[in-house]
Amino acid sequence: MRRILVSGGSVLTTNAIARQLFLYASLLADQQRTDVVDFPVSFEGEATNCTLLVGAQLALTAVTVPRTEAGTLPGEDSALFELQRRCDDARTATTPASSPHSIDR
Repeated sequence: MRRILVSGGSVLTTNAIARQLFLYASLLADQQRTDVVDFPVSFEGEATNCTLLVGAQLALTAVTVPRTEAGTLPGEDSALFELQRRCDDARTATTPASSPHSIDR
């Protein structure tokens, strides 16, 4: 599990969600963009959702916490899929159409 620290607060989520969230935030920062994402978290021992603004000029920090509860959260698979889809879209947005490495979908 990872505790994500942002704006004086924190949320606890899975390692996989944290990794994908940081990857997406990094892609957005490279493009000077922001986005709002939803993902599952554990809050006071209960599974719930977090809505977070990520991207350019928004600092995120994550720390590993000892596993004291289940390593998965309800909704994790769909949140990971959505974050991965957004990462793919962000990567596509950075590839110029005239690039010889671009692929038409």
